[in-house]
Amino acid sequence: MAPTARHFTRWRDFEDAVANEAAALEARWKLPTAVPFFRGHPSTEFDLLPSLLRPHRDGWFTPQDERSFYYEFLSRGGSVVPPGLDSWSESFAAAIFFALPSLGDRRDLDLWFLDPYALNREMFGTAAVLDVRVNLKHSYFDYYVEPKAAPEWKHAVAIYPHRRSVRLSGQYATFTLHTTSAPLEVLDFPGLSRFTLAAEAQPDAERYLRLAGINDYSLYPDVDGLARLLRRRIRPQSAREWP
Repeated sequence: MAPTARHFTRWRDFEDAVANEAAALEARWKLPTAVPFFRGHPSTEFDLLPSLLRPHRDGWFTPQDERSFYYEFLSRGGSVVPPGLDSWSESFAAAIFFALPSLGDRRDLDLWFLDPYALNREMFGTAAVLDVRVNLKHSYFDYYVEPKAAPEWKHAVAIYPHRRSVRLSGQYATFTLHTTSAPLEVLDFPGLSRFTLAAEAQPDAERYLRLAGINDYSLYPDVDGLARLLRRRIRPQSAREWP
């Protein structure tokens, strides 16, 4: 059964509730380094699934498409992030940034809070976030691209990736690795919470991000991220003045 969303109309109440949940996670595992995974959605209608497993306007992706994605990434990109992964973050602020709708748009947003230790205890038998280089017997390639081995876990596990790109590092990226198309929220395991922030509270969320220094360039520390930041900050305000 999917967790019931806790709905907040004030940013401060929303922030306090998430902080209390994080404190409870730390106390539950008795580890000061225990941190939750966060995922922000700009809509309350999104499922917790990798984009590869979601329906798209023109249909559904197939296992063959995943192989195609993998080989295209391998040939064209220096740092490969397989498309079968579902992206989370250890940063609350980064998740809020990705949850905020486009400029000028206002609607309720979702913040998902995942206890990765509880997920992996249920699905893998180990209450720890997995290191793909140490804890898994095979590679992503062997599990998904050219299958030679069956995954040792049920449904999904929480993993730390190789943060070989500046974007993954800047976003404190973490992932869940899925074996089925069942959304994470329907798997009925302890450790998943949902917080919804009302549209009217989003200006306070945006102010929080500005004070925290979280923006397009801090999360995408490259030329593309800088261009996004400038487009967001410098808005058209006058009549046409070009000759």
